[in-house]
Amino acid sequence: MLRSKTCPRDASGAAIGLGVALALAPVHGTHAIELSDSASADIVLTSVMQQGSFSGTSVRDGARGTFVAEVALSFEPSEKDAFGLRASAAAGNAFNDVNPLSLAPYADDLEDDVTDINGTTRDYLLSAWYRHRFVIGQSAGLAVTAGLIDSTGYLDANAFANDEGAQFMNEAFVNNPLLNLPSYDPGIALELEGSGGWSFRTVWMSSKNVDPDNGLDRRASYIGAEVGYSLSHAGGSTSIRLTAYGTTDDFRAASGGGTASQRGLGLSADHRFNSGLGLFARLGWQDDGSMVTHDRFLSAGLSVGGTLWGREDDEIGLAYGYLEGTVGNPDTNLVEAFSRFQLSEFSNLTFDVQFLNDDAGGGATAVEGVLLGARLNAYF
Repeated sequence: MLRSKTCPRDASGAAIGLGVALALAPVHGTHAIELSDSASADIVLTSVMQQGSFSGTSVRDGARGTFVAEVALSFEPSEKDAFGLRASAAAGNAFNDVNPLSLAPYADDLEDDVTDINGTTRDYLLSAWYRHRFVIGQSAGLAVTAGLIDSTGYLDANAFANDEGAQFMNEAFVNNPLLNLPSYDPGIALELEGSGGWSFRTVWMSSKNVDPDNGLDRRASYIGAEVGYSLSHAGGSTSIRLTAYGTTDDFRAASGGGTASQRGLGLSADHRFNSGLGLFARLGWQDDGSMVTHDRFLSAGLSVGGTLWGREDDEIGLAYGYLEGTVGNPDTNLVEAFSRFQLSEFSNLTFDVQFLNDDAGGGATAVEGVLLGARLNAYF
């Protein structure tokens, strides 16, 4: 996702204090607060602490944290029309702002991400959009959304690896890192749902690329398209999605200066067994131009649902990811496991561990990291 960075501020103490407060205080309200017959609000408070241990780098071992408060408002004046707004404030960046590894160890929108969003001087307001739904015949529907949008809401979905607030923390298991999915910029999304489990989605977004060191301050266009198929059968349900993207030559990757066009492909698949077990996999490829640090990606993992031990909202996840580096850039290996426990109707607690390795080969020193994490959510 394209975002600009500002001066970081560590919030380990704040995250600990707020996390303890959330754990001990009673949680009131409902998951969706009904403001009226057509309007509702969702509030999520998240506290995260990570303990990191690194080798092959000057980054010091230690603990860092973050606290995130997010509000989403929705208004549906009719069955075909909807308005949405999402805002977020955060204190701290966990290890993301000092991360010596290729992948961000926590994929949420943290303090740097919600300040001067994408170099626009806009703070806290992530998305604001209007959607209209069209009925096509008896078995198909088309939804058109316009405004400040997030492409990850339309592309590269996965049942078991798509939610940094409830599943894996590392960015590689939230979305395909080689799809360069932009967020919180002006755009238009089309969603076509057909009969027989088929779907088609496409997103166009205009992203502002800012890099003061290179005198860069311009907008680039991003377009992504996805074909999906979902099937329910006796053994459970299966979904497969194939995504392709391309950009204009003003596009700049999150790392590296200069501009160039980019293009790539991604595959996301998941299978849910009736027993509560689940499997997922992703594949990715992008053109290995001068701006690309990795050009191949794969990930795979499993989910164990709490229905197996009588707690349907609990979940255990385990995954492996690999990124192939381009010339001069390291190959990356990642293993992550999490266990989420439902504390009440409105709160849950997750314990997480990540093992990361960046190895450039050729006798270069590998950079490695082990991160232990705890994430506490309260939602209204």
